[in-house]
Amino acid sequence: MDQNPWLTLVTIWRNALLVFLRSPLLILGCLLFYTLLSGYWHHYLPFDVPRGFASQAGYLFLHGLAFGPLVVAVIQDSLCKPRRRNIWTVSVLWVGAAIVLREIAAYGLTVLFHAARDAIAQPMVAEGYSRARYVRLGLLYWFSYLCLALTIFLLSVRLILLLPILALEDLNWREALSSAWKAMRGNYVLALTVSFAALLPMIVTDRFLGRLYRSLSMPDNLPVRLSYREWEALMTRSAELTLDYILIAALAAGLYQTIRSRLPATTQLPRQVPGRRSAA
Repeated sequence: MDQNPWLTLVTIWRNALLVFLRSPLLILGCLLFYTLLSGYWHHYLPFDVPRGFASQAGYLFLHGLAFGPLVVAVIQDSLCKPRRRNIWTVSVLWVGAAIVLREIAAYGLTVLFHAARDAIAQPMVAEGYSRARYVRLGLLYWFSYLCLALTIFLLSVRLILLLPILALEDLNWREALSSAWKAMRGNYVLALTVSFAALLPMIVTDRFLGRLYRSLSMPDNLPVRLSYREWEALMTRSAELTLDYILIAALAAGLYQTIRSRLPATTQLPRQVPGRRSAA
């Protein structure tokens, strides 16, 4: 692939669009599978899950379970790798685990940022209302949100090569994580630039589908049958995540191919080796 960032960006968008022609049934299957899983998790479990981290972690686990195969398929198609007949391979499980760990880490960072923000904001609220305090409180909330989003984005881009490496290489967790981190040395600015531009469509679709989901959703944690409106909300949320993971997988594959071509021969990313993946 040409090292021009613009050509890399165009290739990422093209591969994200082509997957709808290459794997329409897989996309539809992942979308419906996640819809059913999330509906079952929230309303039909035969046991109670404590609200808070346990409930959220279980919900995030569904992301890896439902969208791991889709991410691997997009990466394989984008890099012109032969599609494996059985999509539920070891690499899919590893990619799914990476998705879950990333989501849980992002959730943990969100909780920490919110706790720190609330601790700082509490004295301002206790002092009573004034225009100056109101402005400072608003700036605090805006700044904390910006820092949170930036932290998650920077860490996610730094480790995004973990997805194609786990999907294609015969490496264990430590080797894959080390390769993904080291490959970004000297390429991180390129990756940040391309990632920011490539994910702009995702921001637009997330905003539109997120608003649609909130308008349809009627939260109810009781074990009752879901209404058609609630199923529509879950399907909207599933469509949002499906589009997100397609674009993220195409981005990971595009950066993987570009960075591989930029690395010196002595520091090339390990190539795919036939055989069983070794244990961590």
